[in-house]
Amino acid sequence: MNERAFPDQRMAALALLNGNYRLSRKAGQFLGQLAVEATPLSQAQADWLAKLLNRAGLPPVAEARHTMSTYPDALAHRHLGTRVAPTDALLQKLVPLQPKATGGALKLHRVGGFGEVSFAAEVQSTGANLPMPHFGTPVAVSYLNVGVGAHLPRTSRIGGARNHADRQSHSLSRAQATNLIAATAHATAIGLPFTRMITIHWEAAGVPLGLMAKATGRFTDLITKALARHGSRTAWLWVHENGDQKGGHCHLLVHVPAALVPVVTRLQKGWLRRITDKPYRRRVIHSKPVGGRLGLEVGNPDLHAINLEAALFYVLKGASAAAASQLNLERLEPGGRVIGKRCGTSQNIGKTARARARRSG
Repeated sequence: MNERAFPDQRMAALALLNGNYRLSRKAGQFLGQLAVEATPLSQAQADWLAKLLNRAGLPPVAEARHTMSTYPDALAHRHLGTRVAPTDALLQKLVPLQPKATGGALKLHRVGGFGEVSFAAEVQSTGANLPMPHFGTPVAVSYLNVGVGAHLPRTSRIGGARNHADRQSHSLSRAQATNLIAATAHATAIGLPFTRMITIHWEAAGVPLGLMAKATGRFTDLITKALARHGSRTAWLWVHENGDQKGGHCHLLVHVPAALVPVVTRLQKGWLRRITDKPYRRRVIHSKPVGGRLGLEVGNPDLHAINLEAALFYVLKGASAAAASQLNLERLEPGGRVIGKRCGTSQNIGKTARARARRSG
């Protein structure tokens, strides 16, 4: 190829986007992030860009600006057919979860959505319920082969400074994604591996974007108390997203013992009616065992761990391009504008609980 190479990934991405080339939706989203973010690429992302350029008959990028995974043990090993469970020790090497007190990066994080850009169209709430999509959580978990489990009491603190309407974000930051990965590992370590994935389409249920965090808080409080009444603890994490077709919605990974799944599935529609004060709409909530069958975490823990990792990566798909590059997250989709908290965990797997566990050693 005699054409001059592109000087950087941004110019290559713009050439692909502006040319008359056939691109998939995922490829378009990937290139769009490259066009606005000058962060280094992972090896997989660099290979993908090179493949797109070659397919379009365009020259390559002059310098391969990618980095190897900074989190190889849990993430990169899955491509080799092996799995090493993520640990807090690895995560502490990866990134300090508390930002430093000085520096321009911190200032950027304090303003508008961690400095990230969303390519999803903003959803304007009209008061009417949105049509329910036929994609999302089913796609995330139906191809997996995973299971279920149980443990926790939690004090719910809904609202507060973190849920102010002026606190908006468009993607998960690296610190947030790292915290969720560490929380998942700790849940498994204390015998409460996530066994169920629940998606709640809050906007379709009539909950406005600004009240989504409060609604999710009430739901996690109800499921925690229901399991406690049956003598079981639990652990959970959630992530909020806002899609141009799905509206504001929540992905929840939670530990539910196999024996108590019928209890939760019987009660969950009633919980939604209590939270929204509206009749339940079909397909507002979608709940499936991680991997498609109950008890896999007991019957085949290794298979459960692999499928839980895949489910977690799906939940993290709204991470920023910088976070995805540093954590080797290959699946990226626009997370959309979210008001208030973007993600959360139960207290028993949060930063304080993990630090306490490390000290007690």
